[in-house]
Amino acid sequence: MKLPYSILLIAVVSISNAKVHKSADEMRFRSVERKVEATLRTIEKLYENDDDFLVALKKSQSDWEKHRESTLLAFFPKEDKYSAYGESYEANSFRLLEGMTRDRLNILTIWVKGQESNELGHCSVKSTSELKKIRENQAVDTTAANARLFHDETTKSTNPGVEAMTEAAVVSP
Repeated sequence: MKLPYSILLIAVVSISNAKVHKSADEMRFRSVERKVEATLRTIEKLYENDDDFLVALKKSQSDWEKHRESTLLAFFPKEDKYSAYGESYEANSFRLLEGMTRDRLNILTIWVKGQESNELGHCSVKSTSELKKIRENQAVDTTAANARLFHDETTKSTNPGVEAMTEAAVVSP
């Protein structure tokens, strides 16, 4: 009689642990997603006079969201996800989404940090001196929660090309 109860207990503990990990994975993904949304709001404030750029940015963001979803589908194409990929499907999908979203955050951060000496050439990214003037003339939230977005060590890109572009942009004082 003790054997079935111990097996049941192991199964319950195992399922509980999977849910805890799944919740943590989802929370990390949602946190990065909120950072992307806050970064987009900051970009909209900093570049509010550049209508062409803002239209292009909105299209880029929409296209990127579609790309992220289609990439997730390519990794997990089966219709019945849980029977095809098991209990770890949800946690694994949130990890993948988190990684892709961190890469997007790193790209978006380039417009917030700006560039010095035209490292990226003549493009939509403003210089650090231009951004400094804009920040002095605007009420852009660069304190506490929003400033933390751009100094978080956990936003390291999984894509070397993204990392190189992010390093090219310099935080303005």
